[in-house]
Amino acid sequence: MHHAEIASAFETTLFFSMVAAVGLATHRALPSARAAELPPVAARARSALLLHPLSQFVLVCVVIYVNQVLFGAFILRAHGGSAGFIARYIPGDWFAIGRQDPLVQLAAQHVGDGRWLSPTLLRVQAFLELPFTMLAYLAVARLLGRQLYTTLCRPLGLALAAVSFSVTFSLVELSLPNPYTNDDLLLRIAACLLTPVYLAWICRAENRRSPLREDAAGPAGALGLLAFLAGAGAISYIVLALYDALLLYNLAHLPRYASGIAISLVVASGASFVAPRVDAALARARAVRAPSPAMDVCVSALRAFTLLFFVPSLTLRYWGAHPSAAVCGALVVAIGLASGTASALRRSPPSAGGALRLLVAGAIALSLGGWAAHAAFVTANEAMPELVLARIALSFLAVAITSFRGIEIALCWSPHEPKAEADQA
Repeated sequence: MHHAEIASAFETTLFFSMVAAVGLATHRALPSARAAELPPVAARARSALLLHPLSQFVLVCVVIYVNQVLFGAFILRAHGGSAGFIARYIPGDWFAIGRQDPLVQLAAQHVGDGRWLSPTLLRVQAFLELPFTMLAYLAVARLLGRQLYTTLCRPLGLALAAVSFSVTFSLVELSLPNPYTNDDLLLRIAACLLTPVYLAWICRAENRRSPLREDAAGPAGALGLLAFLAGAGAISYIVLALYDALLLYNLAHLPRYASGIAISLVVASGASFVAPRVDAALARARAVRAPSPAMDVCVSALRAFTLLFFVPSLTLRYWGAHPSAAVCGALVVAIGLASGTASALRRSPPSAGGALRLLVAGAIALSLGGWAAHAAFVTANEAMPELVLARIALSFLAVAITSFRGIEIALCWSPHEPKAEADQA
């Protein structure tokens, strides 16, 4: 397929993904940030940790790692340690094989001539890339509450996201033609058919095993949102590190990421527990039945963005250098912010003075967040553009959220929130 045809296909995929995202968001009510909607702790059933999207994501990562070990053994035994036969088809930073890795060496001693391991080259990854990316996204979304996660796991949304992701991966595949392209495309079709079914099943299975959970509504204040940002940043680091080390067949790069991945996994696990629960615990302790207006706006906007971004996210990532992607990305942010703010204001209509204070505080918070994003950009030294983008986004959100809440506490305008309790995050 020629470059012009691939570019046209990317533009078409992005357009239909955006239409699908807006259509889904229009017909799905987002969960509220109100603490009063949380079920009591006594009703919480036994958790099903293995079915949690972060656990499932880790399992997929382990399978991908095992495939990389076997791929290294395949290269050593079947090709004398050289990946030149495939590297000539795929230019760039690929195939830094972990020849000295102890597990690769051990596997190479027990696989005979290694030729039967040929499917570890490109084809296994072609099937696993879709669950890897979708589970990573759902693990981040779960930090904002199980209600949002369940909304994203409805069959139609999963199917549309799987199609958008698979078409995007296939276009990238076609731009790098090699002897295994046809096999890879067939495997991506299989993954597109099976992955949404599996993801919907694990969501339903978890809901059946633990139908009432205190993480249902998710964050409702600054503490929960900061925990969300920590978890989202940690999962993003794991995704980007493993993408380079495993999905690009660079097992030799894994040691440079090992400590960061270990720390990120601990942070992500902790945030998955803390982010959806900490604000509910504080609300029960202080008998506060509703979030503050500023925090309701922040939570609602983040949930609306997460819902909107799901379907077009991968296409925007791969087509991000083009004007159409920039416009669509800005639209997702703008629609998410407007939709979330409108939802929050409908739940708790403020007085004229309260609306004005909220507007002024929001404008100041956005300005401070923009300053933080700029500072993160000019001081960034990460090699991966995606890590720079993640740093910019997290810096913006952390400063905007904390400053928004700080201004709200200083003004203390919430009628349900007396001054003695206004320091609640």
